[in-house]
Amino acid sequence: MTQIPEGRRFLPRWSIERLRELQENETVERYKAHYEAAILRKEGLSVQEIAGKVGVSRLTAVNWLKRMVERGLGKNYRVRQGRAPKFTPQQLRALERDMKRSPTAFGLDSERWTSHVVAEHALNKFDITVAASSMRRLMLRENVRWPGSAAAMAAKSAKQRRS
Repeated sequence: MTQIPEGRRFLPRWSIERLRELQENETVERYKAHYEAAILRKEGLSVQEIAGKVGVSRLTAVNWLKRMVERGLGKNYRVRQGRAPKFTPQQLRALERDMKRSPTAFGLDSERWTSHVVAEHALNKFDITVAASSMRRLMLRENVRWPGSAAAMAAKSAKQRRS
């Protein structure tokens, strides 16, 4: 378990002034709070005091400060947390291209692309298991178009109006 030094020993290469500068230049609001926690730790406050001043739980403050000690500041600090995406952007584009053809062209037992059929195709093609409801949310979030999708229907309607 990583210890969280305090005062000058916390992030020894970073001065309070430099941390304030990073905080002021930060565009993402939640990271401003992270820098505030770092400044307070540098000033010698306890984790409990920091949590109270920043308005987060003690555990959250511990996690922020530990990550700063382990990764340092800069681009390594802001590495995405959580599970990696199931699909790469290239795989999503490949699915989009595939959906321009009929599902039967891929040996699927359906005439239309539904989220269930796309999920089955993803399993066959990429060996990725995903629930149909998650597949639909993913396709909508990533703006993947398929025949019958709202985006595809709107594009088709706009094209017909122009003709």
